[in-house]
Amino acid sequence: MTLLSQPPAEVTQSILYSAELEARGVLGNCLQASIASALGLDLDAVPHFAAFTWWTPAVRLWLRGRGLDWRQAEGIPQGRSIVVGPTTRETGDHAVVGDGGEIAWDPHPSRSGLVKVDRAYVLEPWPTGEPSRCVCCGS
Repeated sequence: MTLLSQPPAEVTQSILYSAELEARGVLGNCLQASIASALGLDLDAVPHFAAFTWWTPAVRLWLRGRGLDWRQAEGIPQGRSIVVGPTTRETGDHAVVGDGGEIAWDPHPSRSGLVKVDRAYVLEPWPTGEPSRCVCCGS
């Protein structure tokens, strides 16, 4: 069974947006929780990518280690995806899980979803389908 063949998990984000936290450089972890949910992983098994300056290549590199990749798509794709857009909370971009062309899970405790979809990243197997191996130890 692959990570994308199991149903999404319901992982709740543990860091919520606040202007005070953001001023100190602490960002909400909806992306981390959405990726964990989409792949059926625990929150702690996924890095807090929003804390990375170059988060998009960091996500792709991390996914590559699991034999996966993502590509940007329009709307909410039919496949498992991370969907990004504004919420009613007016906190900037928010990430949720898409599956089957609809929002499958909102990691925010309110579960209020998105006001609109700005972009989505559909998750798919890496072309070889194999996780990458460490060049040093082979694991």
